[in-house]
Amino acid sequence: MKHEKEYKLILAFGEPTLLASLYSYFKEKKEAFKLIFLQDAEIASSIKELNVDYQDILNFERILQKADKLIYLEEIYKRNFSEKIGIVEQALEYQVPIFSFLLLNFKKEYPTLEDFKLSDLYIDNFFRATSSEYKAETVLITGAAGFIGKGITRRFAEKNACLVLIDNSETELFYLQQELNAIFPNAEVNYFLNDICDTTKIEAIFQQFTPTIVIHAAAFKHVAFLENQISGAIKNNVIGTYFLLKLAENYNTRDFLLISTDKAVEPISVMGKTKAIAEKLVSSFAVKSETTNFNSLRFGNVLGSTGSVLPLFEKQFSWNSQLLLTNPKASRYFYTLNEVSELLLKCLKASEKGVVFSVLPTEQITIKRLANLFLSLKKSSFNFQNIDLKPGEKLQELLISSEEKILQKKSTYLVLQPKQQFRNKLETEILNFMENKCSEEEHFNFLNRLLEI
Repeated sequence: MKHEKEYKLILAFGEPTLLASLYSYFKEKKEAFKLIFLQDAEIASSIKELNVDYQDILNFERILQKADKLIYLEEIYKRNFSEKIGIVEQALEYQVPIFSFLLLNFKKEYPTLEDFKLSDLYIDNFFRATSSEYKAETVLITGAAGFIGKGITRRFAEKNACLVLIDNSETELFYLQQELNAIFPNAEVNYFLNDICDTTKIEAIFQQFTPTIVIHAAAFKHVAFLENQISGAIKNNVIGTYFLLKLAENYNTRDFLLISTDKAVEPISVMGKTKAIAEKLVSSFAVKSETTNFNSLRFGNVLGSTGSVLPLFEKQFSWNSQLLLTNPKASRYFYTLNEVSELLLKCLKASEKGVVFSVLPTEQITIKRLANLFLSLKKSSFNFQNIDLKPGEKLQELLISSEEKILQKKSTYLVLQPKQQFRNKLETEILNFMENKCSEEEHFNFLNRLLEI
């Protein structure tokens, strides 16, 4: 029970550049208030001029107990999800009302105060100022209309690249076209509704545009579902990647970057094995390449991506059924789309060849913790049902293989040297596989042989 005070105590965290707007927002209410910003040390000096008090973000619990409101200031670059949900969990424990101060820059001129939603911490609604950084580049993106592909596409659209976007989903590619036309009307964008395994059409695209950068984000990714779809997983994730690597090599692409996953590390699933083989192929092409920087970028679960846990919880909640909760001990690495797309741009500037860029490992979050937080914010007495791990799933994922050497450690990522790869052996296996009709058992044997090379 909070005692009566002479003023309202407002705690804020998130985007420091919104502090002045938040201060003005409460000033206009003509009520006494005190605004305290939960900060980390590195931004302290840049915001001291505001009429706001500051509290170390690592030591906020005592003051949070006295707060009347906790407000998340929507960030331009959303990151550090695990740190921020810790603040939200504490506020819920002390029954402090939580709000978001949201700036939707292409819809509203001023920020607004709204009820906090977990998705406020990761959904990317903010479009940044354009620049000419990539104006001279032609960037080909596969899987461009997927959740991650769209995030990558937006970053390059902001930087004025000539875009060549390939996806096999007509609906999603159409919506991406509508979005880019509205927000980047002057962008040079070329759309292709194609399967990456249609080599004739994809080669014609390479021939027409000769891309300087290829971002390969197209992949089948749903772990349990692909356990019974091994043929499609191999065709898309392995054969499709091989074709693209050949084209990038033949058309002298400068940078080829495979979007990979932590499920490729010591894989037990069909999906993980196909992505591990895709990484091996990328490394093998780099060995003798003189013109192309072939690399992979590996990260964990991307918050909000299609079929991921929080959007799935939202659907289950709307269906008025129980939340299905994988083994309570299961945990995952979670990253925002901003973190992934910004890391991708850093990797392209690193001028490495034949390496795996891995996002820096963070705290793994249990699925049970997310479910509890999700239901607490919904103020719901909804139950969840514990279920076993689905086929192909692990209790915990890894971001670094025991066979990989850490070459460099940066502030947000690692540069890893993978095990030496033998391109001739990999190509021979793939070409033999493509020439023969294989049973399901032979598909599994094919994956295992490639992994052992």
